[in-house]
Amino acid sequence: RRLPKAPDIQLETVMSSFSRQRVGDFVKLSADGLKATYIGNAGTELHGGLLGGGPLARQAPGWYFEIRVDSVRSGVFHDGMSIGVTTISAADLSSMPQTLDELDPCWLLGFDGSQWDGATLEWSPCPWKPAHLNAGDRVGALVTNDGELRVIVNGKAIAAGPSTVPGDRPLFAIVDLIGATVAITLLPGAVAPTDVELVQ
Repeated sequence: RRLPKAPDIQLETVMSSFSRQRVGDFVKLSADGLKATYIGNAGTELHGGLLGGGPLARQAPGWYFEIRVDSVRSGVFHDGMSIGVTTISAADLSSMPQTLDELDPCWLLGFDGSQWDGATLEWSPCPWKPAHLNAGDRVGALVTNDGELRVIVNGKAIAAGPSTVPGDRPLFAIVDLIGATVAITLLPGAVAPTDVELVQ
């Protein structure tokens, strides 16, 4: 399902911030587009989406971006942020959907231990549970040169997701703030780890 385009959006040549024009209704984004805070009261209001302001640069292991968790919500939560990529740019959207799996196509890992494959349109389990993240943790999304989405936490690959991400078109970073994850900061210029073997 394609959403109406918004031709007024100017994209960055390469992502250096989150899009300030296309952001979830319950996200407060800093003026430089780096720091995002979820402002819903309960963490369950949805509309926590963030989209890269430009396409990801390709590094030796693949396409990569990284965020730092700045704040988490206390209490018992079964879900947290999700992270991944889409081929949809901010210029393709008139508004952000309530959850980013509505972007067609996109590939995501996180939530309550789930992954979304935008090629097959299927949910499946994921061993990574972002509700367990702590403030200060660094979380990266790597799309390998073979098209597999992996989550990197504090420099270690801890979960592999869909292997259907295309490498022949621009990829844009996406992060969905929900549940336990309250605030994050994008880390521009983060370098993808060269050792991306999964930690058992």
